[in-house]
Amino acid sequence: MYRLVCVSIIAAFLGSALVAQQPDPKVATLSRAEQTFIQDAARANQDEIAMGRLAQKSSNPQVKSYGDKLVADHTSVQKELESLAAAKGVTLETYDATSSSEYNRLSAMTGAAFDRSFAARAVRDHQKAISMYTGALRNAHDPELRTYINNTLPHLRMHLTEAEMLERGLGKG
Repeated sequence: MYRLVCVSIIAAFLGSALVAQQPDPKVATLSRAEQTFIQDAARANQDEIAMGRLAQKSSNPQVKSYGDKLVADHTSVQKELESLAAAKGVTLETYDATSSSEYNRLSAMTGAAFDRSFAARAVRDHQKAISMYTGALRNAHDPELRTYINNTLPHLRMHLTEAEMLERGLGKG
């Protein structure tokens, strides 16, 4: 009888260990590329939120307004992305956008030089983001991820157009 109880306990323990090692079905539905995209998109959103907040140091109302738009829009899409990541079992890394060398370089600038560099950075960032999102859309199979990308791309394109107009208005000088 003792042997039967021991064997039963060991079998139960091994069974629970095997169950614990099964892949999370939510994550298993996403490819590695889809998971990487979610993490990269989250970092890009956090960068844009930080840059939008940094724009508030400008004395130019157009730069400040564009910064406000970045904060509002990227905060909104970041919340959507965080919900999607949670639903899919993707853990987003803790990331401090204000610790980047580019952020520190811009934060040390003032006046028109800051405004021009900020606008140029916004153009580059949004070109890069649009490329990242369109590439992910071509390869994404998950319907909820595709919906997120399709809903976000128009905002990114609008931000790019506005950044280009801001850059032209400030001159590259």
